[in-house]
Amino acid sequence: LVQSFQQVPAEVLGSMWRSLANDSGAECLTFDAFCSQLCPAALESAPTLSSGKQHSALLYRLSRGLNSRGLTVHKALGPFDPSGAGASLSLEELLQAVSSSGGLGLSRLEIERTFEKLAQRAPALPGAAAPQRLQLQTLEASMRAVPESLAEAQWVRDLTTNVASRAQQSGALLEASFARLGQEAIDAEEVRKEFAKHLSMDSEQWKTVVCFLQKQSDGCVLWREFLRWAGVVKGF
Repeated sequence: LVQSFQQVPAEVLGSMWRSLANDSGAECLTFDAFCSQLCPAALESAPTLSSGKQHSALLYRLSRGLNSRGLTVHKALGPFDPSGAGASLSLEELLQAVSSSGGLGLSRLEIERTFEKLAQRAPALPGAAAPQRLQLQTLEASMRAVPESLAEAQWVRDLTTNVASRAQQSGALLEASFARLGQEAIDAEEVRKEFAKHLSMDSEQWKTVVCFLQKQSDGCVLWREFLRWAGVVKGF
């Protein structure tokens, strides 16, 4: 595939990039943009909350990810501003910063959606494309606006505790069920199937759970970290 693209003229590749990115100033192709053109069904099947709840959940988890590592927005992300001012980041710079901080429990898609919600166009020279940049002050203010006692977060914690209690009553430990899969990161569908053994959830309830699952970059669930957050397992 790479060899095939090496034979394509630069101007054609540029046109393909702009078409996929849907942004002439884009420096990094988002997963959303890629899938919207080449695999739209993947986005259609991704659980998403409405009415701003998705955005609040992602900010809540980003704040928790930073706090759990003793980091702040400016300490973790600021050094990746190439200007040295520690004031703003492009999408590519944000992805690098989050990765360098251990992922912070969010998937790449979730980081992209947070960026797209908060980023603004940077000033550009006449005739030049203006790239989007995320002002770190904006991100910090948005995170502060999300209450620590977010209702949806508490609901997911209570639900998970309930599932764990029911599992124990039936003679099984929830964490043991996940451990038997032999992986620290599992598909979200495995979480849904395990929860479904003990209670039923409608579509909106499952979407809420997905929003608060700890994830690695590829979207797989870090189940042990999630259960620790929910209070089901203790320690590190």
